[in-house]
Amino acid sequence: MPTAADFSATVKSITHALRPRRLAIYGESGWYLCDNPDIIINYRYVTISYRQNDVFQRGFDDEGKKREEEQKKQSIESVRSTTLQCVLQTYWLDLEYLGETTEDKNIGLYRMSDIYCGAVFTLITLRKSDDQHSIESWRSWGGCVWTFPETLLSGELRYRIGLDGPVTPITLHELANKAYEYYSEETAIINAYGGKDRLDRLERLTRLKAAIWRRGGAALPKARDPEKQRPQTARQLRLQQTGSPNLSYPAERAYALMGFFEHRIMPSILETELQALARLSMANDSDRMAERMVSILPQDIQPQACWYADDDQYGSELRDIEPEVNVAGVTESGALVLDGCRATCICWQNFPEISFRRTESIRRTIAGRIPANYCRQNTSHSSRLVLYAATWMPIPATVSVGTVFFACTAFMLVSGPFLTVYSVSGRILATQPWLIGIKGVMSPEEAADHVYGATLSKRQRLFFTPSGSLFAKPVEDEIQQGLGSQYDEALAQTGDDIYTLIDTFSGTIYYFTAKCPPTVCLFTGREGGLGRFVLCSENCVANELHKEVVLRVPSYTHRAMIPCDWVAVGGARE
Repeated sequence: MPTAADFSATVKSITHALRPRRLAIYGESGWYLCDNPDIIINYRYVTISYRQNDVFQRGFDDEGKKREEEQKKQSIESVRSTTLQCVLQTYWLDLEYLGETTEDKNIGLYRMSDIYCGAVFTLITLRKSDDQHSIESWRSWGGCVWTFPETLLSGELRYRIGLDGPVTPITLHELANKAYEYYSEETAIINAYGGKDRLDRLERLTRLKAAIWRRGGAALPKARDPEKQRPQTARQLRLQQTGSPNLSYPAERAYALMGFFEHRIMPSILETELQALARLSMANDSDRMAERMVSILPQDIQPQACWYADDDQYGSELRDIEPEVNVAGVTESGALVLDGCRATCICWQNFPEISFRRTESIRRTIAGRIPANYCRQNTSHSSRLVLYAATWMPIPATVSVGTVFFACTAFMLVSGPFLTVYSVSGRILATQPWLIGIKGVMSPEEAADHVYGATLSKRQRLFFTPSGSLFAKPVEDEIQQGLGSQYDEALAQTGDDIYTLIDTFSGTIYYFTAKCPPTVCLFTGREGGLGRFVLCSENCVANELHKEVVLRVPSYTHRAMIPCDWVAVGGARE
């Protein structure tokens, strides 16, 4: 990611600037561009906030480019005139001073928030409208990605309608009523920056991200796909960077958001939005946004960067998740490399032989020993006794004794299986931990017969989850159990994407839907007294995992899982 030769920005360096790099200053000989820091620090300046389509139209042919240049000149002249009317001599406008090369533009985006924080006021420029109150113009301006952070970071706001309209002060709350379509969802942010209320840091950043992601980007041509057409050499990279100053950044929304973080990242036109968001999260580990997103189950899972989430189907927010993993890096495909995971495999081929311990009683102990001992030892002894009796006793006596022995043997052979099943019908106390996957829907009773064998007891051995999956419904009782109606709802699902998961460690059964059968389970976080367990399918070609579904499993289950090395979560399905 090339930058200017005299500029460097890393996570460990100071990321906030007290002055812009360039300003337009009105002097004795007129307006001139100044980049001397010793001069810039002596001037108070005004910044301009506008939506590009409201000020000029980008041209693509010769006539369009000529029209674009004329509109830009008119806009600059109006800004200079308005600055002087406000008894100021200095202004900053990104049309002039964001930079001609991509290296300079990267630095401009990096320091954008500092520029608006240090201004005397921000002048909002709206397009003219037939509406008396210009609501349409306000909504057009308020729907832009960059105007939202520019407004919140400014100390004072003023606006004008058109290039020659009067300059009028406006408060943040007045502006929000006119410009923001989702005012009810952004009230908390407005109150926080308007000084009326305070928000927790993570809550504030989460709401800011949601607000910025709802807005449209700049009206610029899109950069080419960084994954499909990545330059092969450093020379090609530099040519692309310096030769394309008018391309919009794929990660534009992430760069608009980073102005609210303590540590920022240097923009790059080659990275995707999710790669930039992952880098921003790693640069600000105290917020751990990316780590929290891994544990969330969104409505639509991204095809590649599946760790990303805007919403949670369980209704939780980012602040509700307590992550148990750390992001160690991000791959070229946008996958997160996680450290500190606990993982286990899911068995799909058959039901394994599981060791378990059950409650003991005198009756079950006797019932289990009688058929075993008799069938193993007494059957051979009774056969020999019958032969001796036939040799030394009279015929009637021989018939009577043999009949008794054969009757006892037949009774044991018939009742033996029932006695054996009764002997193992106690309540399960402990079991070997396994995760068993089943394609389709299986009831807890049928699953328990496959796992633990048959039983004569009416006591349930596997239970429905009360809140662990999207099918789960809790019983309104003091005992934490799930309703049996989730079994009927799972059966009613059409298609081949319904699965059953048996957790022998907690004795719980889960129903879920997934596009591919997950083979790996990761413990990534906690929420609401439960652990967040991410079930992933494997892409063995890319050596990455893809999130298929997230289940809420009792937290103690992670003790039976194995600590593992770095794991990449986010790759496309194989």
